[in-house]
Amino acid sequence: TSPSPRVPCSFWDMGLELEGAPGFDLPAKKIIALTARGAMSVAFWVRFHVIAQPIAMFSLFDGAGCGMQLQIISGASPSESPTAELVLVDAPKPTSSGAGSAMSRLLGSTGISSRMQALASSASASIGRVKAVENSLMCHTVSFGKVGVSTNKWHYMVLSLRKGGLVSRDEAFLSIDGLAIQSDAQVNLPTLMPSASGGVASIGGAVTIRSATAMRMAGGLRG
Repeated sequence: TSPSPRVPCSFWDMGLELEGAPGFDLPAKKIIALTARGAMSVAFWVRFHVIAQPIAMFSLFDGAGCGMQLQIISGASPSESPTAELVLVDAPKPTSSGAGSAMSRLLGSTGISSRMQALASSASASIGRVKAVENSLMCHTVSFGKVGVSTNKWHYMVLSLRKGGLVSRDEAFLSIDGLAIQSDAQVNLPTLMPSASGGVASIGGAVTIRSATAMRMAGGLRG
């Protein structure tokens, strides 16, 4: 794409290419609340000095750790174009199981007497089914493929997300210099909790989680 005639006249050097880059903090509570309503767009200008490792472009996580991070990942060789990927982190979806067995497992782990377990199992059976939820978070990556970004050039990026409904699926769009890219992969946007204390929203910043492509580029899993 051709460079835009309108580029920033002033900017902040965030050191995106450095480990532990500080980034530019955004009002996390407000952005989390807006995103939780079902749709969100964020736009920014960026210029890279080098693209030699995964670079976090936009990060958004609630206090429970659910959220997302848009990353630019360098190619396997200097001649190969970088890849844009959206790493999504969400809580596991609830899974239904038999009321008696699920309640017994939950109560058994707390050391409650067998008599109390029997009473609770009987009460559970009259209620129906209960949902057992694991405590660990789930992560998956949405790839936008190769993108036309290069060093020492201003690029205008727009990330748009929209939660689907009963008859529509979640969507993720990335636009770079006016060229819109929609991921062909299945998108499962995380459910953010505005009520959870804490949270972070930033442009730039540190890479908090590595995508599958980034791990392959690094030669395996790294802490």
